[in-house]
Amino acid sequence: MHSSRKRNELLPILKSNNFDLYHPFIGWAASYYKGGALRTDQGNVFMGERAARRFSIGLDDDNVPVFGIANDDVEAVLSVKWSSVAFVRGVQRKDWVVLACKDARVNEPRADDPIALRMWLPTSIGLLDGWVGFTEIETIRFKETTIYKGKPIASSEFLTVLPLAFKGNWEKAAEVPAEVKK
Repeated sequence: MHSSRKRNELLPILKSNNFDLYHPFIGWAASYYKGGALRTDQGNVFMGERAARRFSIGLDDDNVPVFGIANDDVEAVLSVKWSSVAFVRGVQRKDWVVLACKDARVNEPRADDPIALRMWLPTSIGLLDGWVGFTEIETIRFKETTIYKGKPIASSEFLTVLPLAFKGNWEKAAEVPAEVKK
């Protein structure tokens, strides 16, 4: 199959003439698509578990949430102007970390007819349970991580800070005592 046709099938947003087919995110996503670790649906990019292993979530030393991106994926992932992050529980029988971009176009002013993009990263079952009771947190830091012996090691400096939302089924969670939140 011709590569530009494959790329056009990759993401619905490419139907716009305002997206660069050689954008770093497209090549990065295409590599996962080719390997069966990515699927798309109307502006949503659902990453498979193999791809999701390249990301991590945790807390910084000052208790601010951190979204870790493997060092060799940073350029491609941050080439999209993400506008927010959501921790989503109980959607499609899974929990997710979702990055959202209000307008994924790169070659024209970002005004009329925005083209939204969301990247859904599945989490391990129960991983988001650790955030129960902390849903008042409003921001998350992005950090570059190095994978060492299968574990992410975050850099000391953050790459960007985005709004964080908690969506989905959080009401069934147990109440966390106030002293634990400190």
